[in-house]
Amino acid sequence: MAPRLPRRRLSIGMLFPNMITILSLCCGMSAIRYALDERWELSVSLIIISIILDGMDGRLARLLKATSDFGAQLDSLADFLSFGVAPAIVTYLWMMNEIKGVGWAVGMFFAVCAALRLARFNTALPEDKSSKPELF
Repeated sequence: MAPRLPRRRLSIGMLFPNMITILSLCCGMSAIRYALDERWELSVSLIIISIILDGMDGRLARLLKATSDFGAQLDSLADFLSFGVAPAIVTYLWMMNEIKGVGWAVGMFFAVCAALRLARFNTALPEDKSSKPELF
């Protein structure tokens, strides 16, 4: 049987930063949806709202002392969608679909760069050494 991890008592203050992150992720998804409907201003506005929410969630988590590994990973996934995938798809549908494969390649390159940047950032995060056994 696996050892039990210590449980943190959940409160609204601990969940609030993650709810803002999820709202940011929903803005990114909605930006893609409105781009498919060719509503460019709304699509771009939702990406900008996602930027604002992304700036708020981490600060709020630190202020409320509600930071967690889960929150950091959720934030990275939301960032990849909102700032990697959504802008690539919006831009492709708006302008670059006329140049077909080249436009798609540019969009994919942008999304891959966003994923690599976030992966690099996530691997640079400090780890809690007390929860992992020492090998040497």
